[in-house]
Amino acid sequence: MKTVAKLKARLQKLHERTAETPLFNPVFQLSHDLSRQLEGGDLSLNDIDSLVAELECEALQSRAARLKRLVAPTEVPENLARIEALNPEEAGFSEFRQRWEKPLLHAVFTAHPTFLLSPAQSDAVATAALTDDPQSTTVCTVPHEGPKITLEFEHVEVCNAIQRAATARDRINATLLSYARQRWPGRWLDFRPLPFRFATWVGYDMDGRTDIGWTTSIAFRLREKAQR
Repeated sequence: MKTVAKLKARLQKLHERTAETPLFNPVFQLSHDLSRQLEGGDLSLNDIDSLVAELECEALQSRAARLKRLVAPTEVPENLARIEALNPEEAGFSEFRQRWEKPLLHAVFTAHPTFLLSPAQSDAVATAALTDDPQSTTVCTVPHEGPKITLEFEHVEVCNAIQRAATARDRINATLLSYARQRWPGRWLDFRPLPFRFATWVGYDMDGRTDIGWTTSIAFRLREKAQR
């Protein structure tokens, strides 16, 4: 089993045994098979390294393709045009304000799921999702070594995410304000768009952690206010 194709074929074969023995674990058995081949000299550590690298590449490509499906279309003008198209001609100013002045989504950002990828891998996946071919092999060529995970690193990452989200929200708000100005030139200044609200619990959730004190939370909150 020196190729991913053979690895998958063996796993599929082992999975068939679960129909007769539900408690049978095909993944454990595959691991046992690889261990035996390694001990017997039929498989080397270099072979395993190659398998892991190929599987990692496949996973990154799959993630980029899935991300593209989730956020498509990715072209900014098309997205803004769709936002503007959500405003029917028959709707009045009151209905317009009611729709856009109350957040459609309250997004609370955390950092935990991002630790699976290094910052370079995360950037590569996001960049690939914006291309016509998200499964390009270029997503696999970035370094996978990540920084040490600390509370400070978590907070910086989540603040960066909030900043990017806020930038996108600003463009949506600008589109909505422009629409309101053209449609209701005498009333548009009363419009206060707030389609999304953003927050984070990184640095505030002390449950099970010993590296967050009350001074930490205050310092992070002041930093967030300064950035906004």
